Amino acid sequence: MSRRFPSEGGIEVLEPGAGSGNIIKTLQKYGDFSIDAVEIRPEEAQHLQDLGVNVIIDDFLSMDLGKKYDLIIGNPPFNQAIEFVEKCLGLLKPGGRLIFLLRTAFMESDQRFEFWQQEDHRLAGLYTLHKRPSFTGHGTDATSYSWFVWQPGSSRQTIKII
Repeated sequence: MSRRFPSEGGIEVLEPGAGSGNIIKTLQKYGDFSIDAVEIRPEEAQHLQDLGVNVIIDDFLSMDLGKKYDLIIGNPPFNQAIEFVEKCLGLLKPGGRLIFLLRTAFMESDQRFEFWQQEDHRLAGLYTLHKRPSFTGHGTDATSYSWFVWQPGSSRQTIKII
């Protein structure tokens, strides 16, 4: 990702569902981005503000941000992933990218089959993690995860194991 975006600033980034800010902390290592962090839990506000980002405490799915972004990145709740993807695709600037960390199983199920048939839901990239992460701090998860990348209008499609 660091090769795709200039590090000198000016890149508008959104993390919808920022949680404790782990993705933001990683992103900040690669450049000076203007970051909006949306989080539904007020108890995360101070921690996110300490990261130097614009913090919005609200329900992402029901709010209107009133702007577009060059990059939207996050790890949405799995049970609301479709809703997050659809809303975020509408918040991208031309040439922008949406990057979500999701269970690889997001590609499966009858419900999501219809989602994947829509042209604007076509993936530009799928990067499957070769090591399963731990979200609990107690060993690795039994579920595989991938970075799903959407870039409306892109004809490229990359699939890699990282």
